[in-house]
Formats: sequence, C-alpha cells, structure tokens
Amino acid sequence: MTAIDLGCGMGYFSRAMAKIIGDAGNVLSVDLQKEMLTITRKRAEKDGVERRIQFLLAKEDALGVTEQVDFALAFWMVHEVTDTRSFFQQIYRILKPTGMFLIAEPKMHVTQARFDAILSFALETGFHIAESPSICLSRSVVFKK
Repeated sequence: MTAIDLGCGMGYFSRAMAKIIGDAGNVLSVDLQKEMLTITRKRAEKDGVERRIQFLLAKEDALGVTEQVDFALAFWMVHEVTDTRSFFQQIYRILKPTGMFLIAEPKMHVTQARFDAILSFALETGFHIAESPSICLSRSVVFKK
C-alpha cells in the first residue's frame, strides 16, 4: 500500500501510517516547508519507520508527485491551499481507481459554507463522497474516484 500525507507538518499522521502499512508499504510525506520534513524525518527515525517514508518538498502550485497512491490524507490543510481546484486535480490524478481520500478541516477555522465550497471543487474534479466520518473538532469527508 502507498499512502500520502499532504501537508504532513510534523509527521504525526505520516508516522502512524508508516506503522500501519508495514515494511512492504510506502508513505509519501509532502510539505511546503523543508523544516517540517526535517522534523518528520527525525521523528520517523526515532520511531524506526523512516525507511517506509519518502520525504517530498512540494511547491506552492505543485505536489511534485507522480506515484499512484491507495490512500491520501489532507488533515487540516486544504483551507490553506491557494488553488483548491488544481490541488484536487493533482490528487485525483495520483489516486488509484480504488483509492480513498480523506479530508478533515478544523471547525474553528472553516465554516460549513467554506467546507461546502471545498467539497464542490472535489466533486467537480470527479470525486464522489464515500462517507462523512465523525472526527473531533473537524468537518470531514472520505472521497473515492
């Protein structure tokens, strides 16, 4: 399995996914800030999972990922993306036909109206809502192709 942690920050979810997928899996930790990738790498080394993680520096307008993924995670970061439409198009291209994409946005920063606008970009791209899980303090949805 290959998973991608978009806007990985300090690597909390990257490290957790690396533990779940095991030695045969791969996690792509993507962030705009080199410092966040450095912190994620150090924490992954401490956890013993750094071999399962690729650390990728994204550009403002491009993820720089071409590898197909089974699972994509965007946790509390989509509201910070400057070109939401392009972001969803990039994820759609790399997600395998059976892949799933979970987004969660913080309720304290993202109104329901803004979340609905984010969802509309995803739906326009071709994503379909698979479910809307309950995640503490978040507005969330799981997409499929």
